Amino acid sequence: MAKIDELSELLIEELSDFKLQINKLETVSKEIHTMVIKPDITELKFYMDGVIQLQNEIVKDQNLRLGAISNKLTDSNRYPKWFLALLCVSLMAVLIVTGYTIYQLQSISEMKQLEYEKGQKEMGNHFYEFLESDAPSKKAYLNWKSAQSLP
Repeated sequence: MAKIDELSELLIEELSDFKLQINKLETVSKEIHTMVIKPDITELKFYMDGVIQLQNEIVKDQNLRLGAISNKLTDSNRYPKWFLALLCVSLMAVLIVTGYTIYQLQSISEMKQLEYEKGQKEMGNHFYEFLESDAPSKKAYLNWKSAQSLP
């Protein structure tokens, strides 16, 4: 029986050790659950800051280059100023000549009528001068005219 007592004593001792270990595990588990774990991102933050700084430098360089290109484009003209002035003067001259031509074309019919009347008067005057200077022609004309007027 001594062996049974020894074994039961050993078993009780082992059980109490086991209980003690379980209590320790429970306290450690509680500590682990209450512990807040913060990841260490200092290296990642340092790397990202470096990348952001490099990106900002690249953007600044691109903005400077873009500004230089924009200044060059605004300073350059496709056509010289004298050419644009000459073009404007030419267009104005064409418009003025076209307007004057249209005005003249509209007044042609009036001019034709005036010239016709002027020509008729000149021809009549010339004809009467001729008849006044040549008596036989005047007599023949008056006879012809009187024959024409009789029905």
